[in-house]
Amino acid sequence: AVPNEVLRKAAKAGIVACLVPELRNIPGVEELNVPVLADVPLEEIDCFAIMLVNEALCSVGSTGVLWGLVGGLGIGLPPVLRFGSPYLRGLVGGPVLRGEKRICLCITEPSGGSDVARLKTTARRSACGKFFIVNGLKKWITNGIWADFFTVAVRTGSDESGMKGVSLLLIEKEREGVRTRQMQC
Repeated sequence: AVPNEVLRKAAKAGIVACLVPELRNIPGVEELNVPVLADVPLEEIDCFAIMLVNEALCSVGSTGVLWGLVGGLGIGLPPVLRFGSPYLRGLVGGPVLRGEKRICLCITEPSGGSDVARLKTTARRSACGKFFIVNGLKKWITNGIWADFFTVAVRTGSDESGMKGVSLLLIEKEREGVRTRQMQC
């Protein structure tokens, strides 16, 4: 993993925000206090700037640096920014983009790989209706063991509902029953 200090320095320099192009279209993004690259407003960071930052990070000779910085973040954070409430964007987006926390996307499962329509992990509402109870396993999750937040694909509909029965939930690592472990490959 990229050490926390390196992640924080990259975020402070605006590199992390530059690598999440979805930020340009998020209402209220300025309230997240996200450091920007060279004081360029987020809405002015274009595809060319993003490409330059990616190229510079890849020039260190290891794509592991790039994946360590934004592998999980680049796919786990956009759904939260795009579809999450302002509260959720503040709770997750700000700390992640400032390098204080990490996030990842959890789709792949041991039984079906990344076949999203065949997910086995389920989420059912609790008796009070305020919470979801999630049951299942995810595997091969980029930066999963270091993440503080997980954007998790779960089945909320019947098995026959295919893609229409899939939802995304944000799960905090500190929640009861959440466990991560490094794979021994």
